Amino acid sequence: MNQRNIKRSKFRKNKLSIKRSIHELGDQAIDQNEQSVVGSIEGFEKLLTKPGLSKNDKINILINLAIAYKHRGEHKKAIATLDRLDTSALKKDKSLSVVIKQQYATSYTALGYLDDACELFTEAIEEIQGIEVNAMMLGGLYLEAGKAFCQNDQPEKAEDYWNKSCDIFEKNGNEPQHLARAKANLGFALLKNEKKEKQEEGVALIEESSELKRMTGDIDGLASNYCNLGLYYWGQKKYERAIAYTRKDLYFSRKIGDLRSVGSTLGNLAAIYTDLKQLTPARDCLREAIEIGKRLNDDRLIAISEHNLEQANNIGKDAGKKGIIIGPSSPCGCDSGKAYKDCCGQADFEPVDFSAEFGGVSEELEPIINKIIEAGGEPSRLDFIFRDNSESANSRLAWTRHHSKDGWVEMHELPDMANHHLIAARLLAKEANSIEDSNFNIQKPLSCLLLSVCAIEAFINQVAYFLHDVQNYHEKKLHVIPEELKVDPFTFQRSTELTLKWEILGKALCSRKWSPPVDLWNDVKYMIMIRNELVHFKVSSYEQVVPIQEKHPILSKAPKNVTIRKIPHAWPSRLLTPSFASWAVETSEKLISYFKQKYMETRIESSKSKT
Repeated sequence: MNQRNIKRSKFRKNKLSIKRSIHELGDQAIDQNEQSVVGSIEGFEKLLTKPGLSKNDKINILINLAIAYKHRGEHKKAIATLDRLDTSALKKDKSLSVVIKQQYATSYTALGYLDDACELFTEAIEEIQGIEVNAMMLGGLYLEAGKAFCQNDQPEKAEDYWNKSCDIFEKNGNEPQHLARAKANLGFALLKNEKKEKQEEGVALIEESSELKRMTGDIDGLASNYCNLGLYYWGQKKYERAIAYTRKDLYFSRKIGDLRSVGSTLGNLAAIYTDLKQLTPARDCLREAIEIGKRLNDDRLIAISEHNLEQANNIGKDAGKKGIIIGPSSPCGCDSGKAYKDCCGQADFEPVDFSAEFGGVSEELEPIINKIIEAGGEPSRLDFIFRDNSESANSRLAWTRHHSKDGWVEMHELPDMANHHLIAARLLAKEANSIEDSNFNIQKPLSCLLLSVCAIEAFINQVAYFLHDVQNYHEKKLHVIPEELKVDPFTFQRSTELTLKWEILGKALCSRKWSPPVDLWNDVKYMIMIRNELVHFKVSSYEQVVPIQEKHPILSKAPKNVTIRKIPHAWPSRLLTPSFASWAVETSEKLISYFKQKYMETRIESSKSKT
């Protein structure tokens, strides 16, 4: 290859590398993650310093950099970046001109320059009519234009643009994210309608849009929905919902990393707090918003936040003079007669991500439901709790209950300690059996024993709780509730001997199919006895170890599949072997599994007998 061809090859590779970098960083710029957006800004700034960039490369980099700044909420930097574009190149490409005007207008809207934004959107919409463009580009332009006109008190024009946007996205069925945003904006417009039924229609549209946004992972769009719902419910003086939605908006805005949105939402939350005489959190929000405004060089955000901070301080001084209660103990603004902390203030907490989906029936539960119904019975929540041979049931770490409140969810958790103990015991038994027994290590087998007995006690205590709790539901008629559980399950759990608890609850839930096989029950009692001996370890003398006693009373009752060490040490060192560790875990698992199987057999049998 001659020198000229080598140079051409290097030039082509360099061009491809730049184009690839622009594409990859462009994807990062619109990723709804703070680190990705920050990384894309740094990447584009670095790319601009590369020598030999063509005009087109520079235009693409600057446009994408402006978009990245916009997603970061740094709209002044976005505008300054667009100002660096070579305008002579834009005159030749009308599609590019529309894109640039849209980007300018979007940032002007965010900064509150609404007349300028509307003028630019109008120009862009007029320009786009005369050129062939992707329908999605047109739909996106209508979508953003509607926001500017809505904020500029031109709701009819905004609605017209949003309806056009919806039409485009509905025709193109593979754009659920954009359709969700268009529907949400139509919903926002309806919230401002004086008629209550129109407002309710708007809320329904926004909720439908939120579901679409959740499905597509559009957390930026979700934040926008929650922002508008928060403001709407604040105006309605439904403070619990207002706080819940605004808190969600703040949570997602922080996650995305859009500083301008974070600052704006802090202002909204501060306004709600001020209304409710929660002045300390209101001041905290406004001070943070001022700091964000300084970071972004956003005079409007700073001015609004400083004004609202002064107002909050004046309200506090006035309340002090008049002896008005402020803070968590103040009367709630919703006029419930309760203190804020016991009323709408319950919604005032940092939101969490739920890993679980709500609604529908788990595939794992369907066979259980069908079995009971086919037998002529009615399913009970205990059928699901006591299901056997299920991977998820055996690895479950907790049960959760979710109580829907006004715009938020309260979650309660009950740890499945029986599973926790068994999972730990299985791991230790595996480790005990994977190493040589030459060192006579008894720690892991001892731990397995203690955990295995803990598992059967935790399990039967859970059974006691759930059987008592079922009295609060309609299916209580399906179960026999022992007298000991009808009033106080906690006393039953604490004061009743372990094997007696198994007998009482086994007979209540498994009827005549209880008791366990003799060998299993003897193993369980032996395991409990050894646990008690080792936990309390009451002694009266030394144990003879030389010569070795072959028939020690405790060892003589050991199960046949447990290997006893022949060593000159006391009985715990001889009994607590790897095989003992495995036996303890298996005994615990067998008892729990037997209970679950007999419970389900009893439920099927009793269902058939009633048909």
